[in-house]
Amino acid sequence: MLGDEGAGYWIGREAIRQTLSAIEEGGKSSLSAFVSDLAGGASWDKIKRFVYSTSREVAGLAHPVLRAAESGNEEAREIAVKAGLELAGLVKRVERVLNKNNHPITFSGGIASASSIMKKVI
Repeated sequence: MLGDEGAGYWIGREAIRQTLSAIEEGGKSSLSAFVSDLAGGASWDKIKRFVYSTSREVAGLAHPVLRAAESGNEEAREIAVKAGLELAGLVKRVERVLNKNNHPITFSGGIASASSIMKKVI
């Protein structure tokens, strides 16, 4: 939770953040409608209850958000691209710390098998 940019929890948190912004501004986007449906409602209270139920709920949004991105949802695609950039930045930081470049990189974890869009971004 303290530094997992680009991973499943981060993707879910970004989708929730955008959903809450849309709710606060009185608008509705395709992503906020999608997340609200998964969370059980389009109110701040419903989203809050969903988020604080367990952290797995937030991370569990990653796969549906990435599928939405693959299906053409532009807001979800922007989150996927940002996640890919965060993961690529992590690789660069590790290379800098190790003072070595061109290490073999393996993309694994929960979102690695879930989305071809992430593999395209990275």
